[in-house]
Amino acid sequence: NLSSSGNNRTISLYGKSLKQKVDKYNENMILYLDGNEGNNIDSIAFNLANLLFFDFGANQKSESYYLKVINSNNDYKNLSYATLSMIDSTSSWDHRLFEIVQDSIEYNKLFDGLEKSQHLNYISTINSDKISDELLWLQEKYNLLFKASSEHPDTIKNETFNLDKSLDSSKIELEDRLIDKNNLMKSFRTNTNNKNDSIINKITNTYIDSSKIKLNSIVE
Repeated sequence: NLSSSGNNRTISLYGKSLKQKVDKYNENMILYLDGNEGNNIDSIAFNLANLLFFDFGANQKSESYYLKVINSNNDYKNLSYATLSMIDSTSSWDHRLFEIVQDSIEYNKLFDGLEKSQHLNYISTINSDKISDELLWLQEKYNLLFKASSEHPDTIKNETFNLDKSLDSSKIELEDRLIDKNNLMKSFRTNTNNKNDSIINKITNTYIDSSKIKLNSIVE
């Protein structure tokens, strides 16, 4: 579905075609598994074999359905023999087919049009190694450019938590130092006031004593 709705016209057309073939395969498979005597099982098996071989490139799976067709009396045997000779060119399927047909012109006609779907030919031209190398290059550049943002969330959370914890600790330490400084200043002011009071008291007492002496002198 995604490829059939893409912007690339070639891939889009192949995608739509392949989707139609998949739907057709599913329909035939349901009929084949149903096993209803009213259905032409040989025709259904032949359709499945053709879809698997010509449209999906599943050679081995298609071979089992072609074998079922040639083991029955039907109109699809000759084409099945021809396709089997394409699947396994080292076998004697082509010789068996010629024995049945016994006509070179008719024999050659059976192979006319027996070509795999164009989308399979298109896929075969794709250089998967080149695409793989390009993807690896893109991944390397992405990791290089976006390394910070691609780190694990847990790691980022832990680092953020540790940073917040460190800031809180520094804040507490600063507050403690300010409190100690305030206490020290208060103590200094208290001591200074006490000293000042003591000096004033001393001066006052000295003055009073001096006055008393002078007063006594006058009285005498």
